[in-house]
Amino acid sequence: MSEITFTKKEKIRLKELANMDHLFPRALVKGGLLDWCVVVCKYYQISLQEFNSSCRERHLIKARRDFCHLIKKNTDISQARIARFMDRHHTNVMHHLGKNPFNIDKIDAP
Repeated sequence: MSEITFTKKEKIRLKELANMDHLFPRALVKGGLLDWCVVVCKYYQISLQEFNSSCRERHLIKARRDFCHLIKKNTDISQARIARFMDRHHTNVMHHLGKNPFNIDKIDAP
C-alpha cells in the first residue's frame, strides 16, 4: 500500500477531530471512524477535506455512502456519532443507510 499524505488543512482538521470530546477516543482508535475514513478517501482518491465538505458531487456522495455502510456493518458506532464525525445531521446517515452501497465489497478494512 502507498503512504497516505495529508495537506496542511487536513492535518489541522485531524487535530480538531482529535480534540473533540464527542469523538475521542472512539474515532481515533485502530479500526475507528478515522481509520475507515482514510481507507474510503484513499479508495475514492479524495481528501479528508473533500469528504467533510458540503459539496454534493457524485463521487463524494458515493464515498460518504460507502463510509456509512462500512461503519454500520463493521462497528457498533451509532448513526449520530457517524454524523458528527462527518459534520452532518443524523438523518443524512439514515438516508445513506437506506440506499444501496456502491463499492463496500471492494474496500478493504483498515
